[in-house]
Formats: sequence, C-alpha cells, structure tokens
Amino acid sequence: MCFMRRKQARGTGYTKLVEHLTRCRTTTYEDEFRSIQRLEGGLDAFVKGDAFSRNIYNWLDWIVMENRELNMCEKAKTRKYTHLSTISVKTLQKSIFSSKASCKRPS
Repeated sequence: MCFMRRKQARGTGYTKLVEHLTRCRTTTYEDEFRSIQRLEGGLDAFVKGDAFSRNIYNWLDWIVMENRELNMCEKAKTRKYTHLSTISVKTLQKSIFSSKASCKRPS
C-alpha cells in the first residue's frame, strides 16, 4: 500500500497512479498477503482430513454455492468434466444430515 499523496490532473485517468505503483511499489497486496499467510500459516495447516472427507466437502461446496441439485454428482457430464471422485446422492445426504446434527445447538 502506498501512502504517498499524488495529484491527478483532470481528465488523465489513473495511468500515472498505476505507473507510480508499478514503478515504485513492486510488491502488490497479494504478494504481501501470501508472505503473511506463509509466516502465520492458514487453517489448512492445522486441520487435516482424509481424501474421502475432502471429496465430500468439495462436492457439497460446489453444489451449495452454485445452488445446484444434489443429483448433479451422479450426472454423466458432471463426472466427465470434474476432477472430484465419484460420489452418490445418498452419501451426500448422509453427510449433510450428520453435519446438521453436529452443528445443532444443545437445548
């Protein structure tokens, strides 16, 4: 992030600002974020799951975030174009119900 104050001539757009940032500030916020993340570590470093659990999570993440049907995982086209392992709708339903039960608040 650059805290230097610069004046912008009217009608010039952001070209000079972008030039300044690329010339004087070679690192970007993404580079800084990555270096901080490497030093402090992400949550993935502490939580390890087996391949089956990661596969279920990836399927559920895709289906829920894209607002898809559960039977999407059994469609031939989906299986053809995904790198995820095959899974059945019943397995997804079981994992949804078990995660719901574990997330429920005690009465």
